[in-house]
Amino acid sequence: MEEKKNNNTFLKVLVVVLLLIICFGLGWFGKDYIQESDKSEKSSSNNNQNNNSEKVKEVELDIHSSLVQLLYNEVSYDQDEPEPFFGGGLVAGGADTFIVKDASEIDKMRFVAKILKGHNKWYVSPNEVPDRNDVGHHSVQNVCSQYNDYYYTKDQVEKAYHQLYGSGATLDTSVIMNASLFDLERYAYDANTNRYYSYYVDGGGTSGPGGYTSKLVKAVRDGDNLVLYQDVELHYYGGEKDEVKEKFQLVYTFNNEKENEYVFVSRVKKA
Repeated sequence: MEEKKNNNTFLKVLVVVLLLIICFGLGWFGKDYIQESDKSEKSSSNNNQNNNSEKVKEVELDIHSSLVQLLYNEVSYDQDEPEPFFGGGLVAGGADTFIVKDASEIDKMRFVAKILKGHNKWYVSPNEVPDRNDVGHHSVQNVCSQYNDYYYTKDQVEKAYHQLYGSGATLDTSVIMNASLFDLERYAYDANTNRYYSYYVDGGGTSGPGGYTSKLVKAVRDGDNLVLYQDVELHYYGGEKDEVKEKFQLVYTFNNEKENEYVFVSRVKKA
């Protein structure tokens, strides 16, 4: 009888041990399964995010949208009829590649002048313009009667500079601002009045028998960058017919790392 009880006790203990082993095994398997499942879900999620990132990385924009047109008009414009060399909406070196971080302040100021052409300018009489022989003639009547003396305020110039190059950029007021073909029209800062006065220079050469046409054809948002594509043609119209000498594309890049701030980065020429 005692032996039978011992057997029953042994069987009960054995059953309990087996149940514990089974439960432990199922728990461990379940843990592994959950971990693997979690890894799989995370991997799948990451893949989906990467795929979505690739899909939204480059988005084509409407070239007629207000933002695209605002940025485009800061650095260029469409030109349907051939303009003289360095015209046709091509600023600072015409069709050359222009990298802002490597550019001189003189060339950077050419783009500032491009923006200011759409702003109000203030007219003054010639005798109000400070004499600056190092800049050019201030009495424009002695140079060309079609010109008037006028000025931009420093605030106007500085706002345009920050609009192009970012709020952290520093305007160097000692740099002349060239604002016309062959640099005939210049602006120089006067600290006494806090103004940039216009000065005009005799000569400058001729435009030559050629000109550019230009047209914005594409705008793309690529990550933090907004990229504009401009098709350009160089025309030669000195002969019997208008002949296209060269076709190329200019790619303008703006960076949007800061909210509501698009900083001009570069203009790159592509064949």
